[in-house]
Amino acid sequence: MKPSIGSAIAIIAIVSSGCSKKETPSTSASASAPLSISSAAPIIEAKPVAISAPSTASAAPANDGDATKPPENFSGADAVANPVATGLSCEAKSKDGWLQLLCRKKNGAGGHPKRAVMGTEADAPETLPDGQGELTVVVPYHSGAETTGVIEWTDTKYNLNVKDGELKLDWVVTLEMRRACAELDKASKELVTKAQKSDSPEKLTAMEASKLPHFGTCQPAGHGSWALALRSVDAAGADAARAVSLGIDVVRVGEDGVLSKADFGTVTTRPGGFEIRPLQIYDYDDDGQVELIVPHDVKAIAAGATASAFSAVWSAVSGQVTAFAGFAPAKGGVQTTHLEYDMRPDLSRYEPFVAYLGDDCGAASCPPRLVGPARFARSLAKGEFSLTDPQAMASLKRACPKVASVVAEGNPTRTAQLVACARLQGEEKDKLVTELKAKGAKICKGTDTCLLLDALLQFANTDVANP
Repeated sequence: MKPSIGSAIAIIAIVSSGCSKKETPSTSASASAPLSISSAAPIIEAKPVAISAPSTASAAPANDGDATKPPENFSGADAVANPVATGLSCEAKSKDGWLQLLCRKKNGAGGHPKRAVMGTEADAPETLPDGQGELTVVVPYHSGAETTGVIEWTDTKYNLNVKDGELKLDWVVTLEMRRACAELDKASKELVTKAQKSDSPEKLTAMEASKLPHFGTCQPAGHGSWALALRSVDAAGADAARAVSLGIDVVRVGEDGVLSKADFGTVTTRPGGFEIRPLQIYDYDDDGQVELIVPHDVKAIAAGATASAFSAVWSAVSGQVTAFAGFAPAKGGVQTTHLEYDMRPDLSRYEPFVAYLGDDCGAASCPPRLVGPARFARSLAKGEFSLTDPQAMASLKRACPKVASVVAEGNPTRTAQLVACARLQGEEKDKLVTELKAKGAKICKGTDTCLLLDALLQFANTDVANP
C-alpha cells in the first residue's frame, strides 16, 4: 500500500480479542467475474446477488473527523448498502470518514466468522470474533484511503477492498475451480446439443431443449462450489406418451478443481414437466460444511411412467457426496421458505399427497398432477426437520381453511387440496370417501367412476405421518 494517513492504520478491531496469529492473506484469484459460476451470493431464498458488489455511495465521503482515529462508536452512522455484505449477515456503516463492518455470529449459509486479516504484509494483524461470536472491523473510508484484506468464515472466504470510499467484497475462488465449473457448464450444454442432433426421429426438439433447467452452473458454497450436471439426455414417445429423461449428477467442486459426484437420479417427465429453482446452500448440521439444497418440481410425467422420489438436500464430507440424512427423498417436489426469522431455510414436501394423471382421467379437464398443500418442515438446530413443529403446523393451518365440502365442482386441483387438507386436519377417512363417491358423477363428468376419482379416494384414504 502507498503510505498515507489513511493506510497507516489498516484496521482497528472493536472486539474483545486482540491481535494474535500473523498470516498473509490468500493470493487466490477473486471472483469479481467468475466463469460459469452462479452470480448468487451464498444466501437463503436464492435472491440473485452479485458475488462482487460495490457500495452504493455516490461519491467518496469526505473525512470530517480525525483521520488517525475512528469514532468511539457508530451510533447515528450512515448505512452503506452492499448486497454481498448483507448476504454474509454483515452490517456496513460509515461515520466521520471511517467504515465499520459488523459480521454477525452466523452468515446466510450458516457459517461463523473466524477472523479478518487486513493488509498484505506477513505481519498483518489478525482480528478475531468477540465473545458473542461477532466480528467487527473498522477501516478508513474516505477519498485517498485504501485498505485490502481477507475476511474468513468457517465456510467461506472473501477479499475486502476499500478504496476512495467504496466497499467491495469478492468471493475468493481459485483458477482451478473456475476451470472445473466452466467444464461442467460446457459438458452439460454439449449433451443437450447432441440430443437434438440425434438420428432418431424422436430426438429432442429445440422447443423441448428450451424448457430444460440450466445445468452445469456452479453455486458458490464456502470453500468450493456445488452444481447439478447432466450425464444423459434422451427423448422418446409421442403425444401423451412423450417423455424427456434426464440423468443428473450432484457435483461438489473443490477449491483444487477436483470433482466429487453422486447420482441425483434419472428424471423422466413430459416436456417442460421438470423445474429446478436456483440452488441454495446452508450448513444444516453446523459442521462447517454447507449442504446443497435443490428446490425442484416434478409437474408432469409421461403416460405410463412411474413417479420417483428425489433427495433435495446433499452433503459432502471427506470428498464423498451423499444425500442428507435429515430430510428423506420426496415425490412431487421440494421448495423452501422461512417459517421464522432464524435464517435457516425450511423445506416443504407434497408427499404423501401426490398423484399424476393422464389426459384420460375422466374429468372435463385433466391436470397433469394433483397435490395437497405444501407441508413445510421446520429446520431444527441439529439438522433434523419437523412437520409437526408449531411453526410448521401454523403454516399448514393458514393453507387449509375450514370448508363445508371438499368437492370443488369443475376444479380437480382445488378438490385434491381440500381432501388432503381435511386428512391433515384429522377428518375421518370414511366421511371423505362417502362424500367423494356421492359426488362421483360431478367429479367424473357424468359417470360414477374415473381415474380422477380414484386419485382423490387415494388421498382420502392416506395415513398422515411426520417422516
